Amino acid sequence: MEKNKKISNSENGELKKKKLSKKIIIGIIIIAIGFGSPFIITFLMQAILQTQHPLVVVVSDSMNPAIYQGDLLILQGKNPIDIVNGTIEGKEGDIIVYDAHGVWDGWPNGQVPDEPIVHRIVNKWFDNSTGKWMFYTKGDNDVTNTNIDPPDGYFQVDYKYPVPEDKILGVVIGRVPYIGYVNIFLSENNIFLYLIIGILGTLLIISVIWDIISPEKEKEKEKESKLIKNKGEERQLTSEKIIIQDEFEE
Repeated sequence: MEKNKKISNSENGELKKKKLSKKIIIGIIIIAIGFGSPFIITFLMQAILQTQHPLVVVVSDSMNPAIYQGDLLILQGKNPIDIVNGTIEGKEGDIIVYDAHGVWDGWPNGQVPDEPIVHRIVNKWFDNSTGKWMFYTKGDNDVTNTNIDPPDGYFQVDYKYPVPEDKILGVVIGRVPYIGYVNIFLSENNIFLYLIIGILGTLLIISVIWDIISPEKEKEKEKESKLIKNKGEERQLTSEKIIIQDEFEE
């Protein structure tokens, strides 16, 4: 009997170890999925929307009131010939997102922004010398953007920098108001990656600790159940003895 108990205990121990290992592997897979899913979603959006930059967060007020700082924009790739032209007065042109590097170089009013520019088309034409479509853009906010880009506000007509088609990242087709503030905050404080790692890591650690502690609790429950069972058996034996004595006396 004792040998059988030892064998069963060792088998239980092995099963518990296997369960713990399985849980750790599952936890690692979940963390990997947590890290990989944004890349998978981005890849799918790039393929569907035909642009390498399907999502952009607005970081300035230059497009008020059409678009506000903190808005998350959804972009779509578009053939330059199909991009809708517009005017400064009418503001009916497409809103595009473009990289100002190589476009605003030599801008006398300051450094070229690292963030993509989100402005509206106010004129377009085909340049035969370069074989490209060219675009003038401007922010809708007439207070901060008084002129065609770049928005210097001082040099006026002397500094119009046309945007070539190959600098356009996409045309704005939708927006999610203010949700981009989360991305701005996390990016500025460099805590996004640490936050994800911390949450997933904590969940995994809690799960592993629980698996280590729970067998001890199970053992305690088994002991308690055995004690209760033994007491019940003792009471039953005592009652049986009393019945036998009564019958014998009779």
